[in-house]
Amino acid sequence: MASTLTVDNIVGATSSSSIKIPGHVVQIAEPSLPWASRWSSTSSSFVQTPHEVSITPKYSDSKIKISTTFSGGFAADGEYMRLKLYRRVGGTLTGIGEAQATGGNTSFGFGGDWFTGAFDYIDTPNTTSPITYELWACGYYGGTLMYLGWSTSFTGENGVYMSAMEIAQ
Repeated sequence: MASTLTVDNIVGATSSSSIKIPGHVVQIAEPSLPWASRWSSTSSSFVQTPHEVSITPKYSDSKIKISTTFSGGFAADGEYMRLKLYRRVGGTLTGIGEAQATGGNTSFGFGGDWFTGAFDYIDTPNTTSPITYELWACGYYGGTLMYLGWSTSFTGENGVYMSAMEIAQ
């Protein structure tokens, strides 16, 4: 015979605040300006884009999954875009990942065409302080105009979006 457990609220045995269940989503953060207008650069060194998301972890041992989807393009053929995720806690900026196309970096090379992509990263920041995750970009060769986002004037559904998800451990 099957049993049914029906509850309206679950509270901790020693604290009425909340229950920490490993693997469950604690919160999802979206940026206050989710669709920033098109960003462009000709740099071959990483520079900050306007795309970022902030989250304040509830638990110090949580994992944070940062998800980014984007559109981009180049003014000419033969360039590659590199993206890198940075974590800012207080005044400290830390690059996440090590090298092109590994860890927290990814590379796209569809010069002369528009393209779309996704960029996900799992971080273990070990803090309950506010965190801002920033998307930085550069061209592999530099000198070629590159873009993130479709339009300079239309910000709705512009093709670049970030979110951060806290996952309890």
